[in-house]
Amino acid sequence: MKNNTLPKRGGGQPFMSKGNVEKYKIPLPPLEVQKKIVTKLESLLAKISEAKKLRAEAQENADNLLSAELHKIFEEGKSKDWRETTLGAVLDLCDSGTWGEESSDGLPLLRSTNMQNGNLILDDLKTIAVPKDKINRYLLREGDILITKSSGSVNHIGKSLYITKEMHEKYGFSNLTQRLRINKEQALPKWIYIKISDQGT
Repeated sequence: MKNNTLPKRGGGQPFMSKGNVEKYKIPLPPLEVQKKIVTKLESLLAKISEAKKLRAEAQENADNLLSAELHKIFEEGKSKDWRETTLGAVLDLCDSGTWGEESSDGLPLLRSTNMQNGNLILDDLKTIAVPKDKINRYLLREGDILITKSSGSVNHIGKSLYITKEMHEKYGFSNLTQRLRINKEQALPKWIYIKISDQGT
């Protein structure tokens, strides 16, 4: 998601509103086509990850490789008349997280600092006291997508994280992030994540 046209709060702090998220345009091929593309892109992502491990300086070239492949796929989709819809049309849930006092036995909440190049970074993880009757509401589940909606730095807006099976119900999310839960009858969560995490779109 591009972040250079986002509105700003008082004091000039950029943010991404729920409306910004829900109006975002996405291509929506049939589910079987989504599955084939996701499988292909996951293979490419694995190769990119290995390239980054082998040579740190290859990161920019590797990122460009993925963006180029995504651009090719989406352009081909136009010729195949894939229907286009808004992100909001395929969401079951689009909500903000919570915050409060830090507590050693609180709920670990993910922030923008815990998202880096699509990876979960547990450095500086904050645990926050969340009322017991509200913990379930803020737990992230497999297939959820987390997006940074507000930050002191515009470069952090739009940073995203796909919640994997290993992360399921282990973390909550902060009030400066937005959780997306995809209607799986309409779209694959990983398809949506790949689309919105591409910085070229």
